[in-house]
Amino acid sequence: MANIPLPEPLDDATLHPVPRDEPERLRRVTRLAVSAGQVHPTLDHVTGLAAGLLGVPVALISIVEEERQWFLSRQGLDLPGTSRRESFCQFTIVSPSVMEIGRAHV
Repeated sequence: MANIPLPEPLDDATLHPVPRDEPERLRRVTRLAVSAGQVHPTLDHVTGLAAGLLGVPVALISIVEEERQWFLSRQGLDLPGTSRRESFCQFTIVSPSVMEIGRAHV
């Protein structure tokens, strides 16, 4: 598992790590114009392939908004998303390195 450095110290007002380019990142997310509940057959194909090839029970493609993480495609998990604070992706968006989750329990 990667050791992900936080870009800025967390304080009581910060619920999650915040990338230095957060305002621009959020503008780009908004421009994507995706919403929770949309069907993405191409992405569903990708998550299905990933789960099958890697032999894992869960594969997700998500987008991280200001307070939520939405699953644009999901295999093996029946949730549309989570709060950003509960997400692994809150750490991946602050680091350029790959983050591998060996075993996660829901």
